[in-house]
Amino acid sequence: MPLRKIWILAEPECFFLPFLVDLLAKRQVVAGIIEIHFKRTFMSRLRSLFRMLEFLGLGAFSSVIIDYLWVRIKDISCAEDVYSLRKVARKHGLALHRCLGFNDQILEGIFRDQINDAPVLVQVKRLVPAFLTDNYLLINKHCSILPRYAGLYPIFWTMLAKEAEQGVTIHRMDRAYDNGPILAQAKIHDQGTFFDNYAMLYELTADLLTTLVRQNGYSLSPLGLNAVMPEHYVGMPTVADRKMFKSKGLRFGSPLLSLKSRKQKQ
Repeated sequence: MPLRKIWILAEPECFFLPFLVDLLAKRQVVAGIIEIHFKRTFMSRLRSLFRMLEFLGLGAFSSVIIDYLWVRIKDISCAEDVYSLRKVARKHGLALHRCLGFNDQILEGIFRDQINDAPVLVQVKRLVPAFLTDNYLLINKHCSILPRYAGLYPIFWTMLAKEAEQGVTIHRMDRAYDNGPILAQAKIHDQGTFFDNYAMLYELTADLLTTLVRQNGYSLSPLGLNAVMPEHYVGMPTVADRKMFKSKGLRFGSPLLSLKSRKQKQ
């Protein structure tokens, strides 16, 4: 039986997602990439930036913006640096499709004619419509051991609670956020900064997904999720949460430095 490679359906991102997809592509388990774009107004983008500023604080926010600008330049100017899905596709000779929203006919045609029953890793910041979750094998990566810390920024909340371990869950998607039968889970010891944990969990995600793809079948574990209990759900951290985070000696760090550290160990 031929290997059922995984498809990637994701919004553009320049830090950890290209790192994950690059790792998967090196292991020859990626069939193709669909880069999905959503229309957003100027005010919507401005509100997102303001929420991020409140979450990170001025120092960490400035560091992220500088890192973002630097990797955008590096992605364009340096052949060896990979900081976009476009660059990952070019590096590994993968099919790259672009679509505008979930109702784009291009997306419909790709699912119908190319994906069929292949697994699709979905990484978007909005609810996926039922016509996709009900008819295709969509899977999600969530950076916690579900059902604990379902919701937003689980790494932050895990660190704030002084948990000794971080974790990642791969689960089949259904009509609710962070819900569905669990396919795989794994834990690691806390790695230090917020972005250090992000980089390590994305690397761990690559290991879990590679194992699942090569198993040729996606047998569900007995830890199926039917619903996320409200007491396990976490929301957007507030300014008070961020101040408490820093008062405990916890740090956000730099996404670029965290990624470079993981890449050097590959």
